[in-house]
Amino acid sequence: MATEPRNPNIPVNIVTRPPEFSLSPQKVLIITQGAGSHASGTILENPQIEELDSLLGADSLANFAIRTFRKFDDTTEVDVLSVLESTGEQASAVITVGGDSTETGNLELIIGDEEFKISVPVANGATKEQVATSIKTALDSINSPFTAAVGSGVSAHIVTITFAVKGLWGNDLYVLSRNSIAGITQTITHFSGGTIATATDLNTAGVLKTAINKRYQTIIFDDHSINESSVRTYLEELLEIKNISMEGSAFYVLRTTNANITAKATVDSFVIGINAERTDGTPNAIYNTIPILKMARFAAIARGLRFTEGSDLSLYNANKTDIEGGLTQVTLPYTNMDLGLGTPLNPMTREDQEAYEQLGFSVDDYYNNKTVLGRLKTLYKTDPDGNSDESYQDQNDVDARYVIKEFFIKELKSEYPQHRLLEGSLGTGISMQDIRAYIDKLYDRLSLYSILDSAYKSEFLKRLIITKVLKGVDLVIVIPIESKVGGLYFFNIQLTL
Repeated sequence: MATEPRNPNIPVNIVTRPPEFSLSPQKVLIITQGAGSHASGTILENPQIEELDSLLGADSLANFAIRTFRKFDDTTEVDVLSVLESTGEQASAVITVGGDSTETGNLELIIGDEEFKISVPVANGATKEQVATSIKTALDSINSPFTAAVGSGVSAHIVTITFAVKGLWGNDLYVLSRNSIAGITQTITHFSGGTIATATDLNTAGVLKTAINKRYQTIIFDDHSINESSVRTYLEELLEIKNISMEGSAFYVLRTTNANITAKATVDSFVIGINAERTDGTPNAIYNTIPILKMARFAAIARGLRFTEGSDLSLYNANKTDIEGGLTQVTLPYTNMDLGLGTPLNPMTREDQEAYEQLGFSVDDYYNNKTVLGRLKTLYKTDPDGNSDESYQDQNDVDARYVIKEFFIKELKSEYPQHRLLEGSLGTGISMQDIRAYIDKLYDRLSLYSILDSAYKSEFLKRLIITKVLKGVDLVIVIPIESKVGGLYFFNIQLTL
C-alpha cells in the first residue's frame, strides 16, 4: 500500500541583515618624485609592478611608494602623479667601521626606512675594511633608492651611503644598527646635505589639473614634491561640483620644527590631514621612514583595506578588533592600525601628543610594542560663516559625510533616472510624496549600518525639502548626525533630479 508523503521537519534559521550597500571602489593618488619614460605632471593609472622601473625610474620615490602600497594592498586602484627631481645635491650618510671581528654573525642594518633592511655576514676575524665592503655588497643586493661606496686606502673602512634623489627628500633619514658583532664598532652619521638649487624647483604649477575628472578618496603626497596649499585648493574646488560625490582627503607627513608645525595649525580645512613629526626639542618624534613610504603604508592599510568590503584587517589591527574592512568602518575612529614602522626613535609623551591633536594634527602612537596610527585628525576649525565648529575635526566624521552623500546621490539617481523627468513632470505615477517616502527608507537603511541614528529620523524628515523645478525636482537633504561634542550637527546635500 502506498504511503502518504511526509513533510520533512527542517529547522531554518532566518538571519536578518541590512540591505546590500557597499562603498564605491577606493582610488588612491600618490604625488611624489618620479623619473622614467612617463611624462612628469600627468596621471599614470594603476601601473603594474613590472612596469615601474621603466615608467617611473628604478630609483624614484614614486616607484618605491607604489611597491610599498602593494605589499599591503594588492586590490585598490592606485595612480601616481610624478614630478621632476630637483636640481641640487643628494643627501648622504656615513658608516665608519672600527675593530676586527672576534665572532661570526650577521650585522643587521636598516637604511633610511623599514623597507630597506640588510643582513651583513661577518666572519670571525674579519677586518673593519672587510666589514665595510660587506655592507656595500649587502646594500647593492637589495632593491632600494640608496647606493653605497667604500673609501680607499686609509678610508677603506668608511662606507658612504647616498640617497638616489637630489633635493630635500633624503634629509632626516637614519641608518640604524639593530645588533652588534663582538670586536666591531660602528660610528654612524645620519643622512643630511640634500638641497635644492632654488625654491621654485618644485614642479607644482598646475600639476593637479590632469586629475580633475577623477575621484580619489585618498591623496597622499610629500611636501617636497607639491605644495600642500595646491592639493587643498584642488580638493576644495571639487566640493563645488554638483550632483557628483567627488570629495576626497589628502594626507602627508610634516617633518619639521615644532614652530613650523604649530604655524600650520592656522589652516582651516577638513580635506587635509597632517601627520606631525617634529625634529627639534625633546622628544624628537622621528621614525626611521621615508615620509611618502610611510604614507603609502597608511593609504594601503587605513584607507584602501579599511574601506574595501570583506578585506582582512586582522594583520594590521594591533588590538584585533574591527578586523574586517567595509561600510561598518566608516564612523569608527582611526586607532590601533599597525603601520609596520618599528620602534620610534624617541616617542612623544602623551601630553605632547594630545596637544598636537588639539591643534588638528595626527600623531602616531606606540602601543603593545607596535607603532600604530593614533587619532586621525583634520585641520577643520570653523564653518563657512567663520563660527567655531568641531564637526569634522576627526577624519571618521569626514568619511561618514562622504559616504552618506554618495549613498543618497547613488540611490536617488538609480531610482529616479533623469529621462523620467520631463518638463517639470515627475513621470507617470511618481509624486514628490513618493520621493519623500523613498528617502525615508534610505535613512532607515543607513540606520541599520549604525551610520545614522534612527532616533533623529523625524528631525531629518522635518528638514527635508523637495521642490518642483523645470525638468525635475530639487532636493535639499539635511542630514542630522550626533556630534561627539554634544547635540546635533547637520550637513546639506543639494541634488537636482
